[in-house]
Amino acid sequence: MVQFSLAARGGLAPCQESEEEELEIPACSGVTEIELKLDYRWRLRLPLAGMFTALHDLTLQFARVEGSELTALVSTQCPRLRTLRLCVTLCVFSDVTLRTDSLESLMFHVDNTR
Repeated sequence: MVQFSLAARGGLAPCQESEEEELEIPACSGVTEIELKLDYRWRLRLPLAGMFTALHDLTLQFARVEGSELTALVSTQCPRLRTLRLCVTLCVFSDVTLRTDSLESLMFHVDNTR
């Protein structure tokens, strides 16, 4: 399992703007579980190419993502995905479409959807 936890150092007051940082996730065909717990200043960059052929459990929490990247990841790059937990905010208002035959469990909390 690959597990990351990244948080802002020190607290931010609610009205303070934080600088966006990017975290790019490379395609990893042999990884079976990924758990990412970030904070919302992190923009998660999902791979546009490559496969997560063995991935069966994916958790993304408290990150910002592109809706199209999330759609591509789940629908075309993770053919064995059984468990998906999402608590993310889309970078811009958009739709997310998930098409998968393997999914058995879904926790879906995605802000900025249409």
